[in-house]
Amino acid sequence: MGAAGGMISAGLQFDAGAMSMIAAKQGAAAYEYSGEILESEGDIAMRQGLSTATGIRSEGEDLQSTQKVAYAKSGVMLLGTPLQELEKTAQQTEREALLARETARLNQLRYLQQAEIQYLSAESIESSGKANQVSSIGSGIGDIFGGIGDLF
Repeated sequence: MGAAGGMISAGLQFDAGAMSMIAAKQGAAAYEYSGEILESEGDIAMRQGLSTATGIRSEGEDLQSTQKVAYAKSGVMLLGTPLQELEKTAQQTEREALLARETARLNQLRYLQQAEIQYLSAESIESSGKANQVSSIGSGIGDIFGGIGDLF
C-alpha cells in the first residue's frame, strides 16, 4: 500500500470513527428526547386520572346529597335501608375513584417503562458508537504501521 496510502487510509479510518460517534450521539439524543416525552405523558396520565377520581368523588357526594334530600322530603328517616343505600353509594363512589387512581398509576408506570427502554437504547447506541470509534482508531493505527512497514 505504501506509506502515503497507509496515511490516507488511516485518516479515512479516523474520520469514519468520528462520524460514527457523531451519529451515535445524535441517535442517543433522539432516544433521550423520546424518553423525556414519555415521562411527561406519564405525568399527564397521572394528573388526568387524579382529576377523574376527584370528579367521581364530587359526583358521588352530589348523589348522596340528592338521596338525603329525597329521603327527607318523603319523610323517611335515615335509618336501616335508606342509610344502607347511602353507605352503598359512598362505597361505590370510593371504589370508582380508587379504580381511576390505580388506572392512572398503571398508565404512568407503563409510560415510565417505555421511557426507560428509550434511555437504555440511547446508552446502547452511544456505547456502540464509542466501540466503532475505537475500532476505527485501531484500524487507522494498523494502516499507519502497515504503511511504515512497506518502507522497510
